[in-house]
This record gives sequence, structure tokens and C-alpha cells, in this order.
Amino acid sequence: MIHDLYIPEAREEIIRYAQNELHPISKTLPFAERALDESGRYMVITPQTRDYQPSYTRPLLSLAVSDDYEVDRRISVPISLTSELIHALSCGLDDLDCMDGATKRRGRRAAHKQFGDAVTILSAFGLRERVQKIIRQTGLSDRAIVRLSTDLSEITAPDLLQGQVEDLFRKDATLQQILEIHEGKTAALISYALRSGVYAAEDGQSSWRKLIPVKWRYTESYDEDFENLTMIGRILGLWYQINDDILDKVEPEDAGKDTGIDERNIVTASSMDEALELRSGYLSEIGRAFESHPRDLPHLEYVVSRIIESKNVKVPLKRV
Repeated sequence: MIHDLYIPEAREEIIRYAQNELHPISKTLPFAERALDESGRYMVITPQTRDYQPSYTRPLLSLAVSDDYEVDRRISVPISLTSELIHALSCGLDDLDCMDGATKRRGRRAAHKQFGDAVTILSAFGLRERVQKIIRQTGLSDRAIVRLSTDLSEITAPDLLQGQVEDLFRKDATLQQILEIHEGKTAALISYALRSGVYAAEDGQSSWRKLIPVKWRYTESYDEDFENLTMIGRILGLWYQINDDILDKVEPEDAGKDTGIDERNIVTASSMDEALELRSGYLSEIGRAFESHPRDLPHLEYVVSRIIESKNVKVPLKRV
């Protein structure tokens, strides 16, 4: 039984690590370094306000998987943050005037409106390098570091980059094309977040395996785990983005960001009824994907159920 404080306590641990890793700005730093650090921290760490509660969805999903595989939190928390840094830097770049032209993100001014385009772009590069530094410092074996880094590189390019290009330049996109764009962006990063929680277990960092002398440990295959977690991440990512598109139309004031600026919206490309039907279909698929996983995932199931419960947009029966 997962206790009710699991998510807030896990979120707090992730935030504490992020605050320590993206250390408070020192006024003794050279101006350039201070500007880049301040902008990067601004993109990642969002204070809670009366109107906005940062969710840290991706690292929570990663940490839940690691907990299901009994990975030491000293390893799993840093790994979980890598997905949030990639998400934050991609949002910072997406918001630029040459991209989506957004002015608001996470309940406050977008990074480029706060720091300017140049510093935001350079900070995004800095966050990407910070991800590699975190991965190198996890204590994983060289093989596991290479596998984790390669996985992250492959979802950054081509998935995220191609998804953004499609998002920018594909006009009058069909419903299927919009789903493919979402799969290359939102779903790809959520899939990575889930897989990232397993690399330490595969590396022998699960608590029960660490009790076994290295020479006696058997090599356990996690191929099926990775494959199925990718499927769960893809389905959850598409559900998440469809729900976000519905939120954009129904409750724009709750989005914490600019709404109505993205032409590639599921509701716009089809109808509210079709979007609701798609969302319902993906929700059913999530349940089936969990049933087919080779191991029990109680922490991940709990986090996913809470995400769905908290973000599931209620659509009025009378709608325009």
C-alpha cells in the first residue's frame, strides 16, 4: 500500500536535489556565469504560488519506477532530474519568439521574456551539459552511463528536435500528423523518464542485488522491461498531451502558460467529442500496458493514477 504522502515527499526530495545541483546564485560569480546559472535555475525550479503548483511529473515517474526496482535514492533522484532538465530547456526554447512566441510558462513570465533570447538559448545549452554531469556523477558503471546517455541523446535528436520542426512548419496538420508530433515530443520524453528509472537496476544497484557478491550475480535481462515501459510512456504521453489540448480549450486559465497559440491542437484538428474519445481510449490502453509488464509496478501505478486524477479535465456537457 502506497501512503498518501509518497508523491509530496518524493517531489520535495527532487526539488531539494535540484536546488542543490542548480545552486543559488552567488554575487561573486563573473557576470556571464551568474546570468546563465540564474536563467537555468529559473527554467527548472518554479516556486509554488496560490495560482500555480509545479508538478515535476517526469522526475516523479522516473523515481516511481526506480522505487519499484528498489534502486537507492542516492542514485535514482539525480537520474530522475535529467528528464526535468531536458523538459525545462525544451520549454525555454519552444517559448522563444522565433518558435511559439509564448510569454508565460509555469505560471510566470517565460524565460526569454525574463532574461532575453540570447541568455535563454545559452542557458539551454548549459542545462544539457548539466544533465551529462549529473549522469557521470551517479556512481553507475561506465556501461550504464553510456546506455543512459545514449538513450537520452536518441530522444533529444531526432525525436524532440524533429517533433519541434514538425510543430513549427507543418501547417494544416491532420489529426494523425498531430499525434505523431506529440509522440515525438511529449511521449518521447515521458518514455525516457520511465526507462531512466531502470538503468540503475540493470547495473546491479537494486538494494537486494547489492547484497550479492559481484562474482555471484547473474546477468538479468531487462529488455522486456525497457520495451514495455516505452509503451507505457508513449501511451501516457499521448494521453497527457490530448488532455493538455482539451485543457487549452476548456480551462485555459488553469494551464499556467499561454493558451490558444498552438495551431497543432487535437481539438482544433478534429472535435471535442473525438478528442474525448481518443483520451478515453488511451486511458484504457494504459491499464492494459501495466497488466502486460513483467513485474509489479505499484509506485508507478500509484503516481500515474494520481496524475490522471489531478489532470483529467472535466468537460461541461454544454460546450461551444
